[in-house]
Amino acid sequence: MTARLIIYGNLTDFLGPGPRPRALEFVPLPHAQLKDTIESFEVPHCEVDQLLVNGEPAPFTRRARPGDLVEVFPVHDGAPARPSFVRPPDLPELKFVVDCNLGKLNSMMRSLGFDCYYENHIPDARAARVSAAESRILLTKDRRLLKRAIITYGYWVRSEMPSDQVREVLRRFRLEDRVKLLSRCIDCNVNTIEVDKERVLDRLEPLTKKYYDRFFMCPKCEKVFWRGSHFEKIKAWRDSLATASEPK
Repeated sequence: MTARLIIYGNLTDFLGPGPRPRALEFVPLPHAQLKDTIESFEVPHCEVDQLLVNGEPAPFTRRARPGDLVEVFPVHDGAPARPSFVRPPDLPELKFVVDCNLGKLNSMMRSLGFDCYYENHIPDARAARVSAAESRILLTKDRRLLKRAIITYGYWVRSEMPSDQVREVLRRFRLEDRVKLLSRCIDCNVNTIEVDKERVLDRLEPLTKKYYDRFFMCPKCEKVFWRGSHFEKIKAWRDSLATASEPK
């Protein structure tokens, strides 16, 4: 006998084109946990927010039986208001580790003030360890990486264009109100500090000296930032991201 699996919302992205929700049938294996069953359909465990078996909340360790109805819900997508045995605890601080296939997303997220760990050519095992050890949300285009058991917090970025990726991440983690421009060095991922103008005066162009009085510095690389024309462009871009992230 078979069991029935219904996958809701954007979790169907992992299944390819088709209807939402998606109903599937599978043959329950005696020793297979639901985590393994769900991931056999390419849905990573860390994207699941609610798991119901025959209408009741269930953990990933549950084993399906013939005739069971297994429902799999993503975050923010209409799951019944019941306790979840698969949702991880809320993070006190949202930090990210960005896979090396998302370098532009990393830079853009840092420019908006978000703490993003990033390495060029980071091995999958190291990305997973950093995510687990530092309670960072792993952002990646590699869905196989998200299946690693060590990963608790992770998200598969669907979009291909960097600006669309930023919008997607802002919307998924509800970050629109947490943007802080000039608060983080894009190169070093370190919080900037405000410094007296006199401290950086010898590094400024004449027009910058004349028209600007507030300056920020990365304490690591000592790069200087100010609210000039570049800042205004980033601010306009930030505003466009927030508008585009609003539900239609």
